[in-house]
Amino acid sequence: MDIKVGAPFVYNDPTVATELYPILAEMVGEENLEMRDNTVSYGGDYFSLVLNEVPGIMIRLGAGSPEEGYRFTLHHPDVRFNEEVLPLGVAINCNVAYEWLRQHA
Repeated sequence: MDIKVGAPFVYNDPTVATELYPILAEMVGEENLEMRDNTVSYGGDYFSLVLNEVPGIMIRLGAGSPEEGYRFTLHHPDVRFNEEVLPLGVAINCNVAYEWLRQHA
């Protein structure tokens, strides 16, 4: 019997990350970006199944800090988010997709 639990690690393609960085920096400002040196997240996520088939990256959108009263992390039962960032998240996803397709079509 082979039991698989959870999702694999997230692999962020360094070429895609380098290509998307200027697009993201233009949208949110370079001072608001953190590009990590490692390409593998130590957490599993089902989006990793997509990234196993198509090169890409997972973008984490900040939605409140402890200083702003958002004390709990993503999987905590009392987690709360600053929902005002949701339109920005949608705009980032749309603009990144548009610009990447425009540059690679």
